[in-house]
Amino acid sequence: MVVTGNLLILITGLFINGGAGGLLMDETAKTPNAIVMNTVIASATSGLTHTVMTQWRNMVGRDELLAKKGYTQNYNMWELSNSVVAGFVSISAGCNNVQLWESCVIGFIGSLIY
Repeated sequence: MVVTGNLLILITGLFINGGAGGLLMDETAKTPNAIVMNTVIASATSGLTHTVMTQWRNMVGRDELLAKKGYTQNYNMWELSNSVVAGFVSISAGCNNVQLWESCVIGFIGSLIY
């Protein structure tokens, strides 16, 4: 249920970001396609950063557990979903004013803050 709810939040947010950016169009603004792409890139970067940090946290100092079970810990989908939403929230304010690489950095920082 958590993943479904977060997915609905993200899809709705994509429409809101793209539509609001389309209303604020001037010669310096980005198109709604670029705004949606910035939102997706920031959310995906935040989720990927959280996944890498979780894997690193699971692997450091747990060699005996890894040898015994073959794995150290299962991934928590709630945390991953919330991290993706954190990336979405962190890019929402400036999604029409940033480049793609900047949205990647914003998603990374949003994941670290989460």
